[in-house]
Amino acid sequence: MPSLVPVLEDRPIAAAASPRLTLFDRFEQALMRLFTGIWHGCTWTGSLPPSGPVVLIANHTSHADPGFLIAACRRRLHFLHARECYSVPVLRWIFALAGCIPVTRGKPDKEAVSAALQILADGGVVVVFPEGEVSPKREAPLRPGKTGAALLALRSRAAVVPVWIEGGPRSRKVLGAWLIPSGGVRVIMGAPIELSDCFDRPITRSLLRQVTDRLMERLSATPRAA
Repeated sequence: MPSLVPVLEDRPIAAAASPRLTLFDRFEQALMRLFTGIWHGCTWTGSLPPSGPVVLIANHTSHADPGFLIAACRRRLHFLHARECYSVPVLRWIFALAGCIPVTRGKPDKEAVSAALQILADGGVVVVFPEGEVSPKREAPLRPGKTGAALLALRSRAAVVPVWIEGGPRSRKVLGAWLIPSGGVRVIMGAPIELSDCFDRPITRSLLRQVTDRLMERLSATPRAA
């Protein structure tokens, strides 16, 4: 995941901040449930809080993971998406309809932080893959987490929900992840992670690291707790 530490951008791209399900969202959810259910045998356990701000954190084994999350969740999900993808007109339109948040790769991005925090302030759900990139190796431990999810959680005081995706494709190839059938994907949603003991502390690099380590520990334990 690109860095979320603040910096100004020259050409802002607005993200849709409404947490309400749009007609496009309902179509997208129905399509993902049908496709992932038939093609990948996708099932899910647990659910997100029905309302209120949520930072959803998940492991990331393939580029198809957003589809599995959309299929499993009944709420509108706002994904962080690489800003360069918005240069393709059709993709830019689709991402805008889906309420994605454009993020600059490889450097801090103040605009993305502001957009994500506004969505959370409006009671929405922001999805973060804290490993930062696809990690397809089977049985490999989670990569060390980046601190973006911790920053959003501490500044917004949103619930942080760990979600584990297992049994899915393990590939860095975009088309391969979507089109090669899986043996059965399971999306496991854990209980919200308690962070109230950190809310009144100054947000320092040390605190962000501590909170990130706590989030990654709970995320890795989610499938065992199901």
